[in-house]
Amino acid sequence: MTTNYDPNNSPESQQAIPQSGTYGFSPEIQLKIVAMLLLEQDLFIRNVEVVLPDYFENPILGDFVRIIFAFYQEYHRIPTPDEFIEEVDVFTASDRRLPREEYFRVLEEVFEAGDDGYFDYVKDKTTAFAKYHRMRIAISQSVDLLLKKQDYSGISSTIQDAVKVGEKSEHHPEDIIEFLGREKVRREIFVRNWAERNSLTILAGGPKTGKSVLVTNLMLKLALGKSFLDFEAEQPKKTLYIQQEIPEWALEERLIKMIPEEEERQLLKDKIILHSTTGTPFKISDPKDAAKISEQIDKHKPDLVIFDPLGTFHTKSENDAKEMSTVLEYFLKLIGQFNIGVIVVHHHGKPSDRPRSGGHMPRGSSVLGDRADIIINVRQPRHHDARFHSHYANYAELEFVLRSGVPIDNIVTERDPNTLWNQRSDDLGPMGRKGSAEMVRRILIDNEGEMLQKDMIEALQDRMSRPVAIRNIQEAEEKDYLEKIKIPEKGSPVLLKLK
Repeated sequence: MTTNYDPNNSPESQQAIPQSGTYGFSPEIQLKIVAMLLLEQDLFIRNVEVVLPDYFENPILGDFVRIIFAFYQEYHRIPTPDEFIEEVDVFTASDRRLPREEYFRVLEEVFEAGDDGYFDYVKDKTTAFAKYHRMRIAISQSVDLLLKKQDYSGISSTIQDAVKVGEKSEHHPEDIIEFLGREKVRREIFVRNWAERNSLTILAGGPKTGKSVLVTNLMLKLALGKSFLDFEAEQPKKTLYIQQEIPEWALEERLIKMIPEEEERQLLKDKIILHSTTGTPFKISDPKDAAKISEQIDKHKPDLVIFDPLGTFHTKSENDAKEMSTVLEYFLKLIGQFNIGVIVVHHHGKPSDRPRSGGHMPRGSSVLGDRADIIINVRQPRHHDARFHSHYANYAELEFVLRSGVPIDNIVTERDPNTLWNQRSDDLGPMGRKGSAEMVRRILIDNEGEMLQKDMIEALQDRMSRPVAIRNIQEAEEKDYLEKIKIPEKGSPVLLKLK
């Protein structure tokens, strides 16, 4: 995987890929592979998880593959030739150090390689090409691991993974009887509605809403195979927690409060691996840091990996869909490579003219909400409520946005300030129950107390029909949660203002 290995920094990068006659991966074959990915969407989809940009001898071809991948992630299709030319033009203009004329010369060669539209030969070569490079990287990693750490664990699985390259994409169209009769990887839930294998969860909230405390509670319960906030955990699982926000002494204080007894701590031994890197945080765009993370996962074999918080692990623009797609792709590749579940702790976006709700509450580009399997939004009340048993800062409302499964109502949790354990406060009732006037109130709070009625309807329509959305706004007005103000502009827009 590219996250484990940087061919540009290795001695191997100075050696050309074997020419035709030795493995058969000549420069012409590599041009043909790129042309296939660019011009044939079905073949691109078949090979999207097989061929990686760093496999190509010519780094320009690698950049072309990255551009195709990024375009597909944003638009869910491959670019047309004209769109690709424009993307290459923008890419080369972004960095004066890039040899612009050389990029377009190689681009002409790619188009020439695809002129005949015949890819039957090269599509069979593509899997062998990817397998050869993955095996070469796996062997190199294994040698480095042996020389540096004399660690034999994980080497066998690394090479086995290389041997299996392409197997996942070898499924061909099949009729319904074949599909239903074929053995498949079964869903493995760690904690229902929170985390599962081969799944990405984003837990997001505003500052000081207790996000890190929640995931710490979760991993402690999961280590013992116990339910969390009444959500079932099927059996004990191992967690690697990589946190880059609070100092180690603060994490230690939290853990001591949560697990004060030595006997309890012994039960958690080998089930929780902690890695605090606040002094020198990992950056996943740095091949060395990415390799260190992969080494930790390979060494400890966790079921679940928690990254806390997302913003410390990258240097990308969070509002740029293409840049955040590369960040997201890193986590998705880790999930596929190591057969794990991943939780990423993130922040909510600041209120803006464009209201956010549901899966789009996490800060930055909407690709985060579009690609995650589970999104858990954490909101904290801003003021005391007569229903609360303690200070309002100990309470949080959790909203679950699930790609698979039955939708569930929001829940309210109360944190014990002495033990830092969260428990459900169902007697309070959800503060933002689906389809209620409370939801209107919560959305207004998240948007600094006011927004246009048409924007509110649009936000609510993520979860309900337009008539129900309008009815809930009316109910919120009747409950004196808000007031309506007509704006003297064309069309007479209505502003909803929180009381």
